[in-house]
Amino acid sequence: MPMSNKISSLKIAVIDSGIGRSDDLLKNGNIITLKVEEGKILQDHIEEVRNEHGRDIISIILSETKNIQLTSIRILDENNKGTLYDLCIALNYCIEMKFNIINLSLGFFTSDHYDKIIEYTQKAFYNNTILIAAETNKSNEYSVIANLKHVVGVKTNISLHNYFDYNYEENNIIFKTNQVYVPNSKSNIIKKGNSYIAAWVTSMYSNYLLAGCSLSFEGYLNEIIMLKFLKREMGDIFKEKFRNK
Repeated sequence: MPMSNKISSLKIAVIDSGIGRSDDLLKNGNIITLKVEEGKILQDHIEEVRNEHGRDIISIILSETKNIQLTSIRILDENNKGTLYDLCIALNYCIEMKFNIINLSLGFFTSDHYDKIIEYTQKAFYNNTILIAAETNKSNEYSVIANLKHVVGVKTNISLHNYFDYNYEENNIIFKTNQVYVPNSKSNIIKKGNSYIAAWVTSMYSNYLLAGCSLSFEGYLNEIIMLKFLKREMGDIFKEKFRNK
């Protein structure tokens, strides 16, 4: 991956199930709430969402990085279902508005609008917008988005010797585990899924861009993980015990 140039602030989009207007995160964080409805990007004034997946993703990102402007774009319903058409609308908006990073902690398996998805991911890439997408959690399925060339795919492989690996050929970051602490107003809870580790990668990529590192992102990520390991903090991030082999 290329080295980063220092950026003073970042625009990050989370395309997911959204966040309710009554949520504490809106009081404490710098968040804009939008939705896709009938092919348009509109302000999202929903008071409460039953599907808390998007809220969890936003919470992880905000807990790990600062100096960002985060926009939540709701395209998933309470059953975690959405359409690639709505995703295309959201992606096009993010590209036109020059977002630095788009988090796609969701998976689509259908081939509907596949050509449009390729078009928008390529367009994002050539406009220096980073797309970070989660692979599905099922071994017999794969996400259309996380496996595209111009998207950083986040996956899990428990047989890895190291804690993570970067596959340059496929543009994938593979982790040994996908258990992540999800902060909320009452307590920290542990959730398991590639979508949550993709949120953590989004926050780390944000910090990487803000720092203007001379390292590659792979090198930066390795240093962060080793530093947390040496400080015995990795369990607080991934709830994973390390053993000498």
